[in-house]
Amino acid sequence: MENRFRNKVAVITGGASGIGRCICDMFKSQGAEVCVVDIVPNDYFTGDIGNR
Repeated sequence: MENRFRNKVAVITGGASGIGRCICDMFKSQGAEVCVVDIVPNDYFTGDIGNR
């Protein structure tokens, strides 16, 4: 079950910390590419996608 999400992309809002971060880690451990959207600085996207 290690690669359950291989070749999939998970977009996680609020994923820079807390429960969202744990969700990101779980998706990554299952083989997914993870994109994080959060107002907290992170490696992917910082800001509010509603303003873009």
